Amino acid sequence: MIKVGLTKSLDVSATQAWEVIADFKNIQRFHPLVDHVDMLSDNERGVGAIRVCNFYDDTSVAEEITQWKEGQGYTVELSDFSMPVKSATATLTIEGTGAGKSDVTFAMEFTPKFGPLGWVMGQVMMRPMMIRVFKQVLAGLEHHAATGELVGEGWTPTKARAKAAAIAG
Repeated sequence: MIKVGLTKSLDVSATQAWEVIADFKNIQRFHPLVDHVDMLSDNERGVGAIRVCNFYDDTSVAEEITQWKEGQGYTVELSDFSMPVKSATATLTIEGTGAGKSDVTFAMEFTPKFGPLGWVMGQVMMRPMMIRVFKQVLAGLEHHAATGELVGEGWTPTKARAKAAAIAG
């Protein structure tokens, strides 16, 4: 099993961050790679909620909540994906660090296919790719939680800062 994670200090409160990530059916509002979500369960939050994240590159992944801690985070089990992994879970957690500040951690554990070769590929190729995606997602979370603006295809923190500077300038 390979573990990878990233913690980002956000300039939004833990409550603001939680309101965004707890809206399980609307991850596309802050995840710059998700085009839209299809809910497969009647419940839209909490253990047992299931969504399919449809990405802009025409791939998708099903995610089922397996752990839910109200106001703190959740864990999803991934399935029906195109990644070369046997199994994977992802966790988002939030910790308040002061007035209007929080730390959010995005972590993943996965077991690659293809034995030892897969493990090497996971360390050399998948881990760095996941860190890049985690950075984008956490920046999108901060931006959406702070501004209410939706992120979308091609969104980057750099573009968001340039837009804010142009409006202020």
